[in-house]
Amino acid sequence: MIDTGMDTEATRAAWSTLLEGRFAGVPVRRIIATHLHPDHVGLAHWLCERCQAPLVMTLGEYLSARLIQGRVAPADPASIRSFYGEHGGGKRELDALEGRARFYVETVPDLPLAFERLEEGQRIRMGGLWEIWIGGGHSPEHAAFWSLERNVFIGGDLLLPRISSNISVFSLEPVGDPLAAYLRTLRRLRDLPDGALVLPSHGRPFRGARFRVAELLVHHGERLERLLEALSGVSRTAAELIPVLFERKLDRTKSASLLGKRSPISTGC
Repeated sequence: MIDTGMDTEATRAAWSTLLEGRFAGVPVRRIIATHLHPDHVGLAHWLCERCQAPLVMTLGEYLSARLIQGRVAPADPASIRSFYGEHGGGKRELDALEGRARFYVETVPDLPLAFERLEEGQRIRMGGLWEIWIGGGHSPEHAAFWSLERNVFIGGDLLLPRISSNISVFSLEPVGDPLAAYLRTLRRLRDLPDGALVLPSHGRPFRGARFRVAELLVHHGERLERLLEALSGVSRTAAELIPVLFERKLDRTKSASLLGKRSPISTGC
């Protein structure tokens, strides 16, 4: 089982319907989380207990989830307000960002106390042999799964068909460069055969991985050029750069999300 959804009543009901119906009696050997975000690991504690199966994920993702659950940086209110305030965040953005941290704790209320680690290049059996690929940028150590025999790539949030993955800087690593990590990940994904079937976490399965990677590289390149032009001879905060990239008026939640995305530029990364 790969990725669990958030811990909500609706998600529990959906899994119960499957486990008591179509998959009744089918053994679940692992609960795998591609990464730490709530829609991927939120219900892991409940499913692991119900299925009597171990949680399997990378070390970086597991420990990062633990930090956020404990309201340690980057999730404690003081760190959020200090870090994003330095980058131009106003009260409405800071309130929204603090709300997102609370939302994480609500939708990932617990994790198993132990887990099994996924590592780069490791091979595991899931109805066949799959090789682990580790990517960065969207999250610390995002796991993806490649089956040469099936020509299938389970990509999580690393390669999406219609939207670009969220790339953000957090107070825990204030001068980090997640965008560079994500661009390295994209360049590696060019190694996928173009006929491979990509199974993303958001959107429909698709083929044409190389074309999609090229689109995303061009997209990020164009955005960086626009930012460099806006920064020519002047210093600006991340908040001041949001209108450079997005001309439409944004609501509070969207502005807060984009503040995190733009922080790599204002920190000089």
